[in-house]
Amino acid sequence: MKKGGLNRHINIKAVGDICPGDASVNGFGVLQVTKQHGADFPFQRIENLLEGTDLLIGNLEGTLSTKCCSRSLRMCGLPAFAQALKKVGFSAVSVANNHILDHGLDVFEETVAICRKAGLLICGLRGKGDYYCDPVIVKAKSVTIGILAYNWVGLEGRDGIENYIATVPDSAVNYTWNRTPEEDRLARERIYEKNGNVLMDISKLKREVDVTVLIPHWGYEWTIYPPYGVVLEARTFVDAGVD
Repeated sequence: MKKGGLNRHINIKAVGDICPGDASVNGFGVLQVTKQHGADFPFQRIENLLEGTDLLIGNLEGTLSTKCCSRSLRMCGLPAFAQALKKVGFSAVSVANNHILDHGLDVFEETVAICRKAGLLICGLRGKGDYYCDPVIVKAKSVTIGILAYNWVGLEGRDGIENYIATVPDSAVNYTWNRTPEEDRLARERIYEKNGNVLMDISKLKREVDVTVLIPHWGYEWTIYPPYGVVLEARTFVDAGVD
């Protein structure tokens, strides 16, 4: 980017879901492997892929708790996993996803505390002031980067969750595959209606930073192309000022 007459190059890398625990079958997964071989083990063969960044971010798809030391909680990992993330180069992780509150508020708060103690910044928390999502602001080579994160997946009917993470209950919009002109028009209307908080946050943050980053948790698993609703939403966020 060009700022103040100088060209400043920053390198941002992002990964998708990072699951610190056992998912499909308890006793067979990341938790079991890290109990046997240490929290650094999952990253040993990919460290070179994550190097050379000014900002490395990802989605923490699960929780971290001392309870996992003695038993297995689905998609819950060891506290040391946070230190492993920091060691391999992660600056920030998002908790705006549909599994971060699987084990209740106490484990959620423990997860946030563990990550912060390891030196990780937490994206996707519910804002307490003018922002719906509490923005994370970092500096890289004199460039100010603002990060927002939101969840769009599967939390309809879970009352109160929006008090803790930035979430948008609009899966019907998010997952549409329709491409007819009339359905396109209706989908766009619903996007602006449902994503008012997101668009408001973007508008505010882009005036405070040089680069605005948005981490969305959305879409379908096991597909290689995004649903049309996701493409439409992404376009509106870029138009609103997301870099």
